[in-house]
Amino acid sequence: MQSIKHQAPQSIMKSSGSFHPIDDSSSSTASTTTTIDDHNIGSNTISNGNTISTRSHHKAKTKQSHKSDHHQQHQQHHHHTPPQPQQPHACTTKSTIIERMKSILKRLLLLSLILIILEFTQKFFVLNKLIQHQIDMEQKYSSSFGDPSLSGEEQSTSEVMPPSASFSEEACEAPPGTDIEGIMGYQGLVKIQVSSSATKGSGGPTIQCVVIRNNNNESNNNNDDESIQAMKETFGNEQCDDFIVHTSINEIVIDTAYKYYFILTPNTYAIPNNLRAYLQVHVQDDNTKPIYMGGLVIKSRQEPDQTYCGPNAGYVVNGHGLRALLLANNNNNIKCQHIVDNKQGYQFLEYGINYHATWNRHVKQTPIYYKPLKQHGIYIRPGLSGISSNIIGMNVIDYNATTTATTTTTTATTAHHAIKRIHAIITKQCSKHEIEIDALDTNGNPNYIHDAKILQKNPPKFTFRSKDDARSVCARDYGKDIEGPNGYRALQKIEISDDKNKVRVLCMIYTHSNRHNRVRAIAETYGKDCDGFIAASNVTDPSIGAVHLVHEGPEEYDNMWLKVRAMWQYVYKHYRNDYDYFHIGGDDMFVIPQNIRRMVSDDFSAVAQEQPLLLGGSMVDYPRTDTRYCGGGSGYTLNSIALRMLVEELFDTCRPHFKASYEDRLISMCFRSRGISCMDTNDRPMQETRYHQSNAEYHATWTHDVPSVWRAKGLLEQHGIKSKEKMGQISSTSVSFHLKGRARGIRDRGIRRYYAILNGLCDGK
Repeated sequence: MQSIKHQAPQSIMKSSGSFHPIDDSSSSTASTTTTIDDHNIGSNTISNGNTISTRSHHKAKTKQSHKSDHHQQHQQHHHHTPPQPQQPHACTTKSTIIERMKSILKRLLLLSLILIILEFTQKFFVLNKLIQHQIDMEQKYSSSFGDPSLSGEEQSTSEVMPPSASFSEEACEAPPGTDIEGIMGYQGLVKIQVSSSATKGSGGPTIQCVVIRNNNNESNNNNDDESIQAMKETFGNEQCDDFIVHTSINEIVIDTAYKYYFILTPNTYAIPNNLRAYLQVHVQDDNTKPIYMGGLVIKSRQEPDQTYCGPNAGYVVNGHGLRALLLANNNNNIKCQHIVDNKQGYQFLEYGINYHATWNRHVKQTPIYYKPLKQHGIYIRPGLSGISSNIIGMNVIDYNATTTATTTTTTATTAHHAIKRIHAIITKQCSKHEIEIDALDTNGNPNYIHDAKILQKNPPKFTFRSKDDARSVCARDYGKDIEGPNGYRALQKIEISDDKNKVRVLCMIYTHSNRHNRVRAIAETYGKDCDGFIAASNVTDPSIGAVHLVHEGPEEYDNMWLKVRAMWQYVYKHYRNDYDYFHIGGDDMFVIPQNIRRMVSDDFSAVAQEQPLLLGGSMVDYPRTDTRYCGGGSGYTLNSIALRMLVEELFDTCRPHFKASYEDRLISMCFRSRGISCMDTNDRPMQETRYHQSNAEYHATWTHDVPSVWRAKGLLEQHGIKSKEKMGQISSTSVSFHLKGRARGIRDRGIRRYYAILNGLCDGK
């Protein structure tokens, strides 16, 4: 909704300022009527607007009386003759006239002020009515697309346009994400909604869809014919008030029957209903000014001021805008108005759905010039967050699709197939499209379900010397390798639980194919000690439990939040009934699963079946020190109730499509919205630490004089959680360590060395 600013008229500002054409002692409001007190001549009183003249007369009378009394006393004392009558002084008469003129001027100013206030009040009521109308229209616009917080399954089927044509099986033949749309493009398409209220004939703005075909050669003509036919079968006949084809915009005849012209190419898929809904709310067209709007495109980095509306996704003009375009020699002088929804999502996809769904500002050789667009006041969000659910138009052919990282081999690349395919996905005409893409197998096929018990079924053999290590894990004496002397003492203090309880723990790590050697070390050590294991990666390798997990945004550290969200969603979908607790962390984390089982059995069994649990190493948030979160370095643990709440109730509204690295703080923030904080997991009664935010050597030597990443002082003062010093930092039932710094070692050495010490694998070697 456009914001409406109103500035007070200049006359009001002057009348309420410092200019007052009355004497300094009188009130500036001049609205109270009182009687003059003869004994209080200096008071600021007003009587019917005659304050000044009455006071002047009273002063003159008093002065004359005073002189008369003095003369009589003088005559009685000296026996003089009676005084002669005094004539009115000319100066007194002139002063009285001036004061009366001032009084009249004051009355006129007061009357003017009253008239101005009445006029302003009238304008205020008109403005208020206009704003209320805008609010009502905004609500109507939002309601025409349904509630965006609901999932696709929860949306009413009336909010999705029914099929408009009987397509051949060709449009639905390929599995989701394996055709022209691509994997991430498919996820972008399924979020798009089509307005069901702003339809053709609903009383909204009339739209003529105009396709400008390529008329260069016969081959192009044949392809264009097929594409144009597909456009008519999908959106043209059903959503456009009229659908025509030209070879140039010069051929368009301005018709008063249509208020807007939607200019398209044969490679455009359009949703005129969404355009009509946008125009109803956001455009105040009095048919006097040119309108030219769409997706703003920068001509080149060298010419950042040269902009135009991208033609491949379509653009919109009214009659005046069309004339201006023709006079401006194809939009060189008329400026494109960029259309974006209130969540900053693109409503015109100039470069194809999959390209926009995978784009980020670090992509090289991109036609989306991020910085110049920002100078024009346009901030482009990366990935799926940059795609509006109210898309108006898109190019059906991806820009440079063959080099896009996530684009798969397509079954067809012609525009007419792409138009039908995209329409089928958006309108949910293919039953296959109800399948959610979440993981890929070793061949890149979607809907892969990982066997989380594969390491337990086929436990890999422990490797004492990996190919990347110069020496064996047991080559050096205890305390003289990456664990350090105090770190060795700390590890010796830990007791691995041998309790045969029935608590089932799924271990989850996030990683990348470049770190699969480290994942192999995890698989050979604590991974097989978990009841289930999954490593979310960008390459599937069942031998080490690695899964190519599809997620929104790029595969990079700064996008960890969206990757972790995908991990929780995948685990909830496939394993929520198979495990009781779920521990998640990075590939530089060392875990003792046996002690997770013991901790939850000893300390949390009484409440685990009744309330959601968020367990981990508490860290004070910053700058809000009154809140805390579970640090991600050592990992954190959810019970099954917390997992269900996170995925089913919190994810829809807790920072969706948000790119960030600090996933641990965001997870805790989501739970805090329901009053759930990171629980104190120190052991009882010793109050020693179980979840460690650094390596064993660091914690075994830490004192209160050393600043800590968990902010020990604030944790005690504001949250009542103690942090002991040195060996008091190490609980005998420790759960995990973050292998930072020295303990990281050479790739996987730290993980193997810790495991070897804890399990006595180097004894006697």
